[in-house]
Amino acid sequence: MSIDNKIWYEFVHTKMGDEYLSLYLCRQRDVRKWFKIGTIVFSAGGVFGWAIWQPIAWFACAAIAVVQVFTSVESFLIHTEDQLDSLSKLRLLYYSRANNLEELWHQLVKEEVTEDAAGRTFFDLRRSAYEIEELDNQLNIKTIKRLKLKAQARTEKYIKTYHNI
Repeated sequence: MSIDNKIWYEFVHTKMGDEYLSLYLCRQRDVRKWFKIGTIVFSAGGVFGWAIWQPIAWFACAAIAVVQVFTSVESFLIHTEDQLDSLSKLRLLYYSRANNLEELWHQLVKEEVTEDAAGRTFFDLRRSAYEIEELDNQLNIKTIKRLKLKAQARTEKYIKTYHNI
């Protein structure tokens, strides 16, 4: 595989990763927001609605118990704020890497840089991806088919818009 194809492939792969992480991060923030809202509503409903729930006290107790269980296992179910911050950092690393690869590809296509120089720069970029891989491994990012398809569509739209391919 020629170096221009390697750079292009890596760019498209990284661009799709950036798009996926953007969508994934939004989804995880929404999940966290709704989880917190649900926790507050059920907790407040259980406590302040005691007069209403008194005839069926078991229901109020069950609701409070469920909320407490979910709160206890929250970090196992959804990403914590620290993890969301790390996801955001990872997304920015992908964004930066995609921009660097796209710039390198343009320089190679416009013959502003030789294939040898582009190859050295490309492999330097690959070696510098350690931080990305380390964060990616720590965060346990799940593949969600719907988000992946949407990220793929966004990537294809970007490529069609900016590269006419």
